Amino acid sequence: MIDIDIVKYSLIGSIIGNILLILGLSLFVSGVNFGELKLSPIITGTTTIHLSMAAMCFVVPSIFAREDSILALHKHSIGIAVVLLLVYFVGGVLYHDLFSY
Repeated sequence: MIDIDIVKYSLIGSIIGNILLILGLSLFVSGVNFGELKLSPIITGTTTIHLSMAAMCFVVPSIFAREDSILALHKHSIGIAVVLLLVYFVGGVLYHDLFSY
């Protein structure tokens, strides 16, 4: 179980670090180059929803990690991965193709 915790915390740390580093650096550089930034509320809202869902999906397997069976944890993780893929596809691809032009 200790190996799973190390991998889980490593993934969480790298994702949070990348989100903060890349977002912060891109906002800083674009602010220096272009001055005041004007962000689209529709795209910003969609991105915020996707990031929130991804963050919440780390919590759900952690809730079920107290179960004795690794198989049950694996089952929940696969279900969450499928939900995230569906939300990403529907929210990103279809919404962009249908409403952004």
